[in-house]
Amino acid sequence: EEDPREHAMDVILFHRAEVHEEKGEIEEALALYKRIQDEFPQTYYGYDASQKIRKLETKK
Repeated sequence: EEDPREHAMDVILFHRAEVHEEKGEIEEALALYKRIQDEFPQTYYGYDASQKIRKLETKK
């Protein structure tokens, strides 16, 4: 039987990344966004993570 948390992992990681971003912890946020992009590239959050990465990398 599949673990239902697996289906929400991209959402959970994305929200954790947003919290880091809001706290100014850019490196931590980027690491999570990159993980989402790598592990969930075909999801809404995978796409959104790619946009967040571009935005944050221009702020560095």
